Amino acid sequence: MAAPREPALDHRPSVPAQLWASVRSLLGLSSDRYFLSRYQVAASTPLQMTLYFSVPFAIMWAASNQLLFYWKVRNFDVPIEVAVISPMIFWVWFLVEPIRLLLGYVGNLNERVAWLGGFWVLSIFPQLIAHMYFLM
Repeated sequence: MAAPREPALDHRPSVPAQLWASVRSLLGLSSDRYFLSRYQVAASTPLQMTLYFSVPFAIMWAASNQLLFYWKVRNFDVPIEVAVISPMIFWVWFLVEPIRLLLGYVGNLNERVAWLGGFWVLSIFPQLIAHMYFLM
């Protein structure tokens, strides 16, 4: 039967983490004694707040985008390229945005780097291109 581990040892940074923190403090790279290890909370509060407030912003942006597009089509002579490309780009954004926000939200809270990597990739590729198109 295995002996129970001391709970205080589970929350201390590992020896390599302590060594690396000492090297960083000697070089003047960090004022912290320890850097974040797998037992300490490393979730970013500003990122979490940004993701939290991005959800209602995305909903309002989607609704206003659709209303504005409908108004433009009814009141102006819209070129066929714009009438086809704009809805396609909007629907790509509409399908990717919940996935992107979920990856960022859960990845940050659970400290999963792979999920945050997916969040950043989805932030750059389809989202940035869609927003640049709609700005132009």
